[in-house]
Amino acid sequence: MGSRVKVLTWNIWNYNNWEARKGWLMHLLASLKPDIVALQEIRYKYLEGPNQAEELAEGLCGYHLVVQPAAVETRHWEGLAVFSKLPVVKVNYWGLSRDLGDPDDAPHQRIVLGVQLDCGGESLCLFNSHWSLSRNARLRTAQEALEFIAAFAKDNKRIVLLGDFNALPEEEAVTVLRESCLGLKDAWESACGDAPGGTWEVPTPQRRIDYIFYGPGLSLLSCERVGLLPNKEGVYASDHAGLLAEFEVS
Repeated sequence: MGSRVKVLTWNIWNYNNWEARKGWLMHLLASLKPDIVALQEIRYKYLEGPNQAEELAEGLCGYHLVVQPAAVETRHWEGLAVFSKLPVVKVNYWGLSRDLGDPDDAPHQRIVLGVQLDCGGESLCLFNSHWSLSRNARLRTAQEALEFIAAFAKDNKRIVLLGDFNALPEEEAVTVLRESCLGLKDAWESACGDAPGGTWEVPTPQRRIDYIFYGPGLSLLSCERVGLLPNKEGVYASDHAGLLAEFEVS
């Protein structure tokens, strides 16, 4: 039997109502006990002090933290973060192409963050991304993301691609992932079939736009949504539900 690893992806909704949400989000992350946490919409807008991932790290023990801004030339940035209890071996990222003539694509630079982890002596490659609001851009950059994944992971089949893709399951960009030569599978679809799995907009999410895809070197044990309930003050952790999957690493 191989090692087991719990992986969580969550778009944390940047600074919207952050001070009210932060403690509840931190509590949920700690209580779920994931081995790996991939976050999107991590922001930094102050001239000094921690970014949002660093703030969350204050309440999470035993994790390595990787943070990557999408636009590194500015002090006020949005990006991605990965918390991992597994040792970090290698980190790299790729800037996805951007169509400045597309009003839904132009405002934000998008990236894929790759992190290679040591999982009990086996290499696990995790890729975190937050895709464009533009359907055309998503289709274009899905292929770019796959090219980066193939180059980063090489022959490794223990792959996890996850994040907020801003795309419904039937969209062409998601089909590109399913039909790629990497053999990726949709964790929610594998575990739950056609069951509704909306992740946005909490509290009654109807649109399934957050995903965990996994490669043939991993066996899926479970997949569930988290963060669908508020705290006692009625505050939700995010406008997105999180997605938590457990794998056996072979």
